[in-house]
Amino acid sequence: KTIQAALMRKFLNYDAQTRANLNHGALIMSITRDAVNIIDFGYMNIFALAQAVGSIVWMLIYQFISALIFQKPLNYTVILPMLFYPGVFALFIKLRQQTTTSALKDLFKAQDKFVAKVDTIVQNYPLIIDYNARSLFVSKYEDSLMAF
Repeated sequence: KTIQAALMRKFLNYDAQTRANLNHGALIMSITRDAVNIIDFGYMNIFALAQAVGSIVWMLIYQFISALIFQKPLNYTVILPMLFYPGVFALFIKLRQQTTTSALKDLFKAQDKFVAKVDTIVQNYPLIIDYNARSLFVSKYEDSLMAF
């Protein structure tokens, strides 16, 4: 909510010419989609990651302490996966990052184009009505909807 409010505050402090040249669809998407994604998929994942790492650390501590208390040898078949799988998973994420980022960018560009088209129709409503072009713009909108 803070990021969304800051974006709106920034927009309201623009001068009239800058606001007139601004793509309304981009502003709407930045407030409704991008700000939420930054928090949900960025900042909030820090807590989930910290919890997962903490769980692994506590499991390792338990394995070492239980081996000392019960005077038994360490069970490496339990310890090795706890150390090995996070590394393999991190490598997989790193190798997959470029593909995932590219797919998300393409999706966001398509959403931005779609919202911009809707914004253009809404902004030009008086002209569309005056020139009796409803069916033409509905047809163009349906085409862009199918492409989306």
